[in-house]
Amino acid sequence: MYAAGDAAVAVSEVRSASDPGRRVEGTVHGVDPTTGATRWSVPLPSTAVLRALPGRVLLVQDNGLVRFLDARDGVERGRGQLPPADYGPDNPQVVGAHLVLRHPVAGAVALTGYDLPGLASRWRVPVSSGELTLRPCQGLICGQDEQGRWAIDAGTGARVWSWPDGARWRTVAGPRVPAEPLVVLGLAADGRRALVATVGRDGHRVSVVLPEGLTDCRRVGAGLICRDSTARVTFWPLEAL
Repeated sequence: MYAAGDAAVAVSEVRSASDPGRRVEGTVHGVDPTTGATRWSVPLPSTAVLRALPGRVLLVQDNGLVRFLDARDGVERGRGQLPPADYGPDNPQVVGAHLVLRHPVAGAVALTGYDLPGLASRWRVPVSSGELTLRPCQGLICGQDEQGRWAIDAGTGARVWSWPDGARWRTVAGPRVPAEPLVVLGLAADGRRALVATVGRDGHRVSVVLPEGLTDCRRVGAGLICRDSTARVTFWPLEAL
């Protein structure tokens, strides 16, 4: 069961349940979250990536066919065709009324932005052909590649900020909340203490240096839970970082 605003969707069979997108197969069901009753059903002819959004459901099939459904009644609000790509849990990304797809083009790799629900192509920018991680980040698309971290405007493709040293920082494990800053960990100059930084619309901000030995951290609710070498657990509120 996946929340879609005040509605919910379920699938008859799930092949991958990794956030923030899900690869599913079988039939997608719109479910009344208060009673569990099925409101509507849509069969899938093949596997697809499902993205549950506030009041909406985005289905991207393996052949690139995209369907944009109303989460309350299953009515199709838009459809279109995307180019061949490695569709998966993090591709495409959706921010507001924009969809961003990573895909090969002319022997290289590019990001292309589309408007929703009509899927009109609006912009295209080249990106590194190596490992690339994308995620929503406070209304932007934040990326990490071998050169660093950066963010682009999902509506225009324009780069908003770059952080060349960001590639050596690792994202803190835990729930991803697109409206909140990303939390990352790096090492201080002494190589022993962990630095905590938040990454948002204005780039990165190093907020605190954790005590030596606190490197195993996970985001939980409004803070970080960290474990030291003795297995002692401490909680660090994010608002204090």
